[in-house]
Amino acid sequence: MRGVVTTIRKMLISILVLALTFAGATYVAFMGAMTPYFPASEQPEPVLLFTIGVHIEPFNGEGRTRADYNQVEFFNRHVEDLRILANIVEKYGGKLTVQAQTPFTLIAIRSDQTLFSELEAQGHEIALHFHEDAHLGANSESLSVQAWADAMSQ
Repeated sequence: MRGVVTTIRKMLISILVLALTFAGATYVAFMGAMTPYFPASEQPEPVLLFTIGVHIEPFNGEGRTRADYNQVEFFNRHVEDLRILANIVEKYGGKLTVQAQTPFTLIAIRSDQTLFSELEAQGHEIALHFHEDAHLGANSESLSVQAWADAMSQ
C-alpha cells in the first residue's frame, strides 16, 4: 500500500510541476504580448526580474540544532531578519514570497506579532511552507488524508 501512495504522490507532484510550468510560460507569453512598443531611440534600459522566496523552517527544539521559536530571542531574531530582508528588497522595487509554517506561525499568533500583516500590507506574498516529517512524523505516507489536512490547517 505504501508503494501505491508514494507513486500517487509522485504523480500528483509531477502534474503540479507541469501545470505550474505551463502557467508560468503562459503568463510570460501573455505579458510579452502586452509589452508596449518603444521606438529604438526610446528603448528603456533592460530590467532583470527575479523572485525571492523565503522559507521559514520548522524550528521546534528538535533536530540537530535544537533551535526553537519558543525561545523569545530566537523568534524575535527571525522576525527582525525578515523585516530587514523585506526592506532591502522593497528598496529595489521587489517583493518577497514568505513561506511560513508552524511553529513560527503559532508563536506569531500567541505573541501578537504583526509581521505577516505588515508584509502583506507592503505587497509581499504569504504562503504555506510544509515539511511533512516535521509535522506528521517519519511515517507520514501511512497517515490518512484527514491527518494531513489537520496538520496543514495549523
